[in-house]
Amino acid sequence: ENNISSSSSSSISLLGGGGLSSSTAALSSSSVLSPTVGVGPSSSSSSSSTPLETLHEEASKILIVEDNVVNQQVVCRFLDKYGYAYEVASDGREAVDMYSKRHCFYSIILMDCQMPNMDGYEASTIIREQEKAAHRTPIPIIAMTAYAQDTD
Repeated sequence: ENNISSSSSSSISLLGGGGLSSSTAALSSSSVLSPTVGVGPSSSSSSSSTPLETLHEEASKILIVEDNVVNQQVVCRFLDKYGYAYEVASDGREAVDMYSKRHCFYSIILMDCQMPNMDGYEASTIIREQEKAAHRTPIPIIAMTAYAQDTD
């Protein structure tokens, strides 16, 4: 069992119903990350409560894990457009390190699947192991991939 949620609409339903396409360049602008999930400028004014608000009330940032600089820029511009706070890790190893040190700052992780040093699958497995050992509620991890290779 993989620890990264697939980018299907059922996995994205936690995020307000929008969808991730198979390319980070084509992220849907139809509320992929709704302000009601506990991140972004409108999270404190929301009257309805979602599971993510309850799980990560103090968290206010999105952790983007992506090795490709162009894809980083696309995701960051998208999040900037909607006023979301984020931090960027360039590979799975950096993401694990950032999450280990600052887990309480993140509401969600957008994780590339294939990266050098440590891929998204391994990074997600390590994050899940750390959460289990510390008895923390698992953070949502959403898979991103460009499907740029024949093997993807």
